[in-house]
Formats: sequence, structure tokens, C-alpha cells
Amino acid sequence: MNCPMCGGNLGENDQSCQYCGTRRSEMGPAFNNQPNTVNYGNANNYSNNAAYGQQGGYGNDNYGNTANYGQPNSYGMGYGMNAPRNSGSGFASRALMNPLGTIKKIRLITSLICILIFIGVFLYRNVFMMRDVKKDFDDFSVTFPQVLKEDKTSTFNDNDAEESAVYSNNNIAFAYVKYDMSDADVDAETFVEYMDISLKSGLDDYDQIKLVGDKLYFYFSEDDENYYSLLTAEKKDDDLYMFIGYCLKSEESKYSSQVGKMIQSIKFK
Repeated sequence: MNCPMCGGNLGENDQSCQYCGTRRSEMGPAFNNQPNTVNYGNANNYSNNAAYGQQGGYGNDNYGNTANYGQPNSYGMGYGMNAPRNSGSGFASRALMNPLGTIKKIRLITSLICILIFIGVFLYRNVFMMRDVKKDFDDFSVTFPQVLKEDKTSTFNDNDAEESAVYSNNNIAFAYVKYDMSDADVDAETFVEYMDISLKSGLDDYDQIKLVGDKLYFYFSEDDENYYSLLTAEKKDDDLYMFIGYCLKSEESKYSSQVGKMIQSIKFK
């Protein structure tokens, strides 16, 4: 078949003359015998170069000739013949990256848990355990400057007394001893002077700091630890109460004021 305009050879599938450029649709009905092109969108043809992505055609001329189902399309992979071997590589890449993201999340969660544990321990030690606690006994009350627990192993637990108890933690301690003095006429100051003499033989490494009225300040040792201590006494009717507050000697500058306030907070009912 020849072009009616220039006479050049016109191939059966040529859409225009390659010599003069005349389109087949301009050559007349005899030359425009190709199947009608049906469009279902943007350049989506079921016959001529139908494209569902980038070049993916269902056939040239006829529905079976040279059908390419594997040419690259807008989804980035082929569906049949000539389909690229790395089809779905985008999904594979994301799959490979997922373990790394999971590891990062685990590390982040672990770090957050460690931080929360640290904050919890800090608050417990420095806020909860360091708060004032009012302790009521039968005859009196005292305000502990920190949370103290009963200690039954202390030197100041006196089994021969009418009552005795010791409360302590790692920082400070409080002890009281109640004596029945109905058969003895002894006031608080005299009792404290007597205790100064008695403790010299009763405590390890006893060392008086000063004696002021009914208050005795001294050092002593217990279980290989050295302590700073304040002792005082008060008589109520036929009973005499001895109160002792103490802390580690190495922490004297830090806790001695708390020991003094604790003793001063004692109130009889």
C-alpha cells in the first residue's frame, strides 16, 4: 500500500506516512480501516496501545497480538510475561525496615521504663520516706522527721523497764523508755546526770559532748557504727520518761537538727 499524497510505501500498521508525514486518518476511508479506538479514561485503550499505567498494553492492532502484560505500569511492577523480577521490591524494603523500627521502639520503651523506675526510687527515698510522720503512743506523741520503723535490736530496748521502744531508718532513730519511779523521788535533771554516769559503762565508746540541764549530748558506738545522740527526760506523776534521738556521727551536720526538732516535738496527752 502506498501513500496517496506522496506515493511512499505505507506499512499496514503505520499510523502516518514516514515520508511526507500525512496521517492515515487524513488519507480517506480506504486508508483508514483500523479498528476504532475506544477510550475509557486517560489513554486507556483496549486495542491500540492501551495503557493502564505507564505503557502497559493489552494488545497492538488486535486483542491477542503482542500483548504485554508485564510492561512497567503505574503500580511499579508487572503482572505476567516480562514482569520485572524485583516486582514488589517496595514492599520488601518496608518489610526489611520493620525489624529495625521494632528494635528502636523496644529500646525507647526500655529507656522510658528505666527512667520511670529511677524517678520512682528517687521520689520514694527523697519524698515519701523523708516526710514528717506523727507517731502516737499511749501517753505522748512525737513527730518523726522521716519515716521510721520499729527496731527491736537496738541497745536502748530495756526489758526491765515498764515500757520501751525504738524506731529507726538508715538516717536517724528515736527511742523512749518508761520507768516506774513511785518508790524514788528523782527529778528529770538528776536522772539525766545519773544516766551520764551509767552510760559510760553501758555503751561502747561513750563520749560526752555536753550536759545542759535535762539534756545530754554524747557519742557512742553500736555494731561498729559511731552515733551522735541527744538524751532528755521528763517526769509525769510516778513515771519518768527517757527520750533519745540519734543519727550517724558521719551525718551529724546533716541530721542533728532533725534529731533536736524530733525531741522538741514530744507532747504529753
